[in-house]
Amino acid sequence: MIEIPQCTPIGFEKIKVPTETWDLIQEVYPLLKRYEQIEYFSGKEYFIQGTGNSTIFPIDKVPHQRDIIHKQLHKLHQDWAGREIEPSYVYGIRSYKNGTVLKMHTDIIQTHHIASIISVDKDINNLEDWGLNIIDHSGTEHIIYLEPGEMILYESAICKHGRPESFKGNFYNNLFVHYKFK
Repeated sequence: MIEIPQCTPIGFEKIKVPTETWDLIQEVYPLLKRYEQIEYFSGKEYFIQGTGNSTIFPIDKVPHQRDIIHKQLHKLHQDWAGREIEPSYVYGIRSYKNGTVLKMHTDIIQTHHIASIISVDKDINNLEDWGLNIIDHSGTEHIIYLEPGEMILYESAICKHGRPESFKGNFYNNLFVHYKFK
């Protein structure tokens, strides 16, 4: 088994998305929405459950902007983690739909050491918000709520996280950015 060191005292932190990056995300978001497709990946049926589904707005449609976002956020993630990291992956914007449940899990241990979830857009239909449950390094579970333009930095390979409550709104759209240790 691979041992992953803890990098921060708690394992996560909620912050505002840097303005430069947020502006770029807002610029590409309307374009990416045109390419919305059902999301498929190995094991999806285990992680994303419930009566809803998820779609993806593939950021690979704009590779130059994807790479800029990854580069812009690199130093922020590296400083937060307190160690050298390198870019590994930027997922497209995942759109969770009504009835979706995201099982508690940790991310891919080889490539997802340090990550962030960026809230891009949501329509909760005037119902209760859909929090991210995350377990910190001491074993305490927290529920974090995000507004568009906010993000969670987290140690995604070792901090168990998910959204175990069924989503009751229309959509909840997040961008995921990942880095691995050098």
